[in-house]
Amino acid sequence: MIAWLNLRAVGGVVCMIIGFYLVWLGIHKLRRWPRAQGEVINVVRLAGVPTPEIEFTAADGVARTFLAKMPYRQGLRIGTKVKVLYNPASPDDVERLSLMGTVFAPLVFGLFGASQLFCGFWSCKG
Repeated sequence: MIAWLNLRAVGGVVCMIIGFYLVWLGIHKLRRWPRAQGEVINVVRLAGVPTPEIEFTAADGVARTFLAKMPYRQGLRIGTKVKVLYNPASPDDVERLSLMGTVFAPLVFGLFGASQLFCGFWSCKG
């Protein structure tokens, strides 16, 4: 019984650390990476899931395209204007600006880990 509870607490710590690290990384991207205006130019199917292909122009004047990490269910249509974040040191490292994917989802994952850690300790107590 104690091993199961400790395993729950360890799993909670791991999820919490990963989640909060991803939140920190997302905030770092929001603060340090430049923003650019992008446009959905195509919708391709990746593993059966429609995924928007977005084109943007970085500060160096070169137009680049990338596939969004979030699936098409966001309601993006061809021609939709979106904001993107890109790494100034490597403009091919780019993602669509989305608080949901950049900060909120990792925060939920970290809070899930914290709740598992709390439940593990609470179960040991009683």
